[in-house]
Amino acid sequence: MKTPYNALDVAHYIIKYSNEHNYEISNLKLQELLYFVQALFLVISNGTIPCFKEEIKAWSFGPVVPEVYNEYKIYGSLEIPYSKTKHVLNKSFELEKYVYDENIISEDNKSNINKVIEHFKDKSTYELVNLIHNQDPWKNAFIPYCNQTISHKSMIKFFLAKY
Repeated sequence: MKTPYNALDVAHYIIKYSNEHNYEISNLKLQELLYFVQALFLVISNGTIPCFKEEIKAWSFGPVVPEVYNEYKIYGSLEIPYSKTKHVLNKSFELEKYVYDENIISEDNKSNINKVIEHFKDKSTYELVNLIHNQDPWKNAFIPYCNQTISHKSMIKFFLAKY
């Protein structure tokens, strides 16, 4: 279990897998799935190894990894298409092509991520929002307009007790 990964790499993998299986994947649903992926990794490692290093914030519609949200916000509520590349600005403010490393996530970790995606594949985005809004990690962290972090500790406590 080599982690933590970069959240954008995990998001890229979720988008790829979802597109390959014709599962709905909007930015909002992606955020909800990242939350549950992080929870699974924290639970199976007994709180020692998160899936990704970036913080999850408690926003109005649920948990959000801001770096991932900003990357995919151009899609609004539309489906996010899979792409092997993206364009980024370099230090000279020139556009460069960035190619995702498709093998950065180990097969074991992909399998765990797949379990989360498969578990929630038939849930609508708003069913996931409602589910999370009734869970302590988000409820205890959410303060409107304050961008509070959902702590790993709160996720571990809630998910270990619940599952």
